[in-house]
Amino acid sequence: MKNRFLVGVLLATSLIVVSLSGCASASTGNSDTPSYFTSSSQLSSWLQDNKDLQTTEFSSLTEDYIKARELQRRALDDGYIMNAYIEYEGVETYWVVCEAYLATGDVFYWSIVDFSEIHWYGNWD
Repeated sequence: MKNRFLVGVLLATSLIVVSLSGCASASTGNSDTPSYFTSSSQLSSWLQDNKDLQTTEFSSLTEDYIKARELQRRALDDGYIMNAYIEYEGVETYWVVCEAYLATGDVFYWSIVDFSEIHWYGNWD
């Protein structure tokens, strides 16, 4: 009985080590160091290329957040920095909002339910 337990522990440990080594060697896609989008038109174009992740106003908060995190992963894979978060607007109203910074210091945000409405937030420079 002890031998079966030890074999099980060794197998589980081996699987963890193998999966962690795969994570350590993962690439960020086009760039080893993620960077900002160069322009709002580049950001808009990139969002249009990833429009399959846009949700609807009738989707759940969970679905919206899952799609936003997938969009964030795609941005990282393409070498860009993008944030995704849940914003509370009061009286049980929540939105999943994404934001991206440009190299110029401009910050743009949009709702996961509508990629066509990208709003300028300000400049952090």
